[in-house]
Amino acid sequence: ALPISRPRRRIESDALVDSSFKDVGPLLKNSAHVAVAPRKNSPTQGVVGKAHLNHRGFGFVTSADGVAYFMRANLVRFLLTGDEVRFLPLAEAGEGSSQEVRALTSIRRASSLLMCEVHQVADLQTLVPDEPCFFSLQLEGAPADAYAPGDVIAVRVPAFEGAPVARPLQVTFERNLGRRDRKD
Repeated sequence: ALPISRPRRRIESDALVDSSFKDVGPLLKNSAHVAVAPRKNSPTQGVVGKAHLNHRGFGFVTSADGVAYFMRANLVRFLLTGDEVRFLPLAEAGEGSSQEVRALTSIRRASSLLMCEVHQVADLQTLVPDEPCFFSLQLEGAPADAYAPGDVIAVRVPAFEGAPVARPLQVTFERNLGRRDRKD
């Protein structure tokens, strides 16, 4: 069924209302409601720290002054251990501890290597990272015979800087390190 369309309300101009907006206009240009750049170290800029993830799905961010902030699972899905993050701490006023991350505002990730074991799941091969990683990994640039199930491979994680994004992490094949259980 199609939505029922309703006729639009006709708005008529009123001289009294129009003149009051003209009088207020110059006041708004310098009012407190106009967005301005935040002051340095203001709470709206956030805190900067380094992320440390746990295999159980949570993590911590350690700020430059050594304070550790807890991160819930819904926030760690955007991160890898070692990422530099800017975040907003949870406010103290009735929302819980200020030692918790409320929101991530930006992420800076350096290019790095990630070790992964190749697993066979039904007809698909998947990468299982050695470090906590809650992204899906998409492998690029690997020759068809470069690895087999059970092999440990090194993949290159690209550098990233920007807002948190929940999308698969595209990694490139670096080298096959062999099976984890080999004796040499």
